[in-house]
Amino acid sequence: MVADVTTSNLPHILRLTLHVLIIINMNLIIAVSTPLYKHDNIGTKSGQDIPSHTNRNTTLSMDFDRYSQLPTMRYEFAMPAAGYCGDELFLVIVVCSAVHNFEERQAIRDTWGYNSNDVRVVFLLGIEAPNQSNTIQHDDVIRESGVFHDIIQVNVYDNYSNLTHKSIAMLQWIQKYCHNVKHVLKTDDDMYIGRDVLLGDLRNTVHKRFIMGHLIAAAAPIRDPSSKWYTPKHIYPESMYPNYMSGTAYVISGDLVSDLVTSSSHRRLLWLEDVYITGICMLALDADHIYNAKFGYKPRIHDPCIYKLIITAHDVTPSQMYEIWDELKLRTDHDCRNTRISKGYS
Repeated sequence: MVADVTTSNLPHILRLTLHVLIIINMNLIIAVSTPLYKHDNIGTKSGQDIPSHTNRNTTLSMDFDRYSQLPTMRYEFAMPAAGYCGDELFLVIVVCSAVHNFEERQAIRDTWGYNSNDVRVVFLLGIEAPNQSNTIQHDDVIRESGVFHDIIQVNVYDNYSNLTHKSIAMLQWIQKYCHNVKHVLKTDDDMYIGRDVLLGDLRNTVHKRFIMGHLIAAAAPIRDPSSKWYTPKHIYPESMYPNYMSGTAYVISGDLVSDLVTSSSHRRLLWLEDVYITGICMLALDADHIYNAKFGYKPRIHDPCIYKLIITAHDVTPSQMYEIWDELKLRTDHDCRNTRISKGYS
């Protein structure tokens, strides 16, 4: 057993050494869990509101024809399950990750992704196409789950085209195991999260039934087949997407989760996860989009004063995660008194 795997207070070189020891220890652990394959401050009391109200046993792979059908899947999960969230929880942070991204997950655990009395952090993984290398990776994930107890794995192939399935699975997991949670943050493992800023905004908000994040409005589908975001007309014939939140990070209020699950079961799938979950599935719901400028989908300037003010920064490597975390401890609010979020993008 590893008694304490939190290393956020250690120098960077010692962290790396400890992580090697953790991996060695993980190889000695016999996993006993279920096998894993089976704009400033908008929307809070202290800021101005700009709501935009808008009215099983199968492993999945993506093709456009399948995405014209209704998502009738019920997903299978590994532990953690019942009892992980407890009765009263303010925030669950679900970090979408890939099987081989152990360094990214460990950097998050060591910095902003720690558990507390009212916050839980879990990592949502899919699976990879079976071969010898991936079998080894699967065993590593079982061992990792045995050490940290924060892994959820769902029966969906991990690729960009299946992100919608992973997010629907996330909603189903929350509905089943964390149904009393107040808020859910969905994010990715290359994101820095300003946890204290986020918690402050959520505790001050007066809204119910909302999705909060970086709002994208009046976006048109990309019809160029060479584009990563190509969407054929026969899949999505409309000329504009509904308003939606950037999929890099968004918060769903807990009172909206069940309705999103229901809505997703009645709407044809779209492979663009953020458009589908936070846009299309919101269309018929009595719920709001809450734009908050502290969310962003671009990389930020590497300035600890910027990171003291924001909720999200994109494209952050594990080494940068540690650097940001260590530098933040050395900066006071007085040091950063002249910093503005609007200057924070690289």
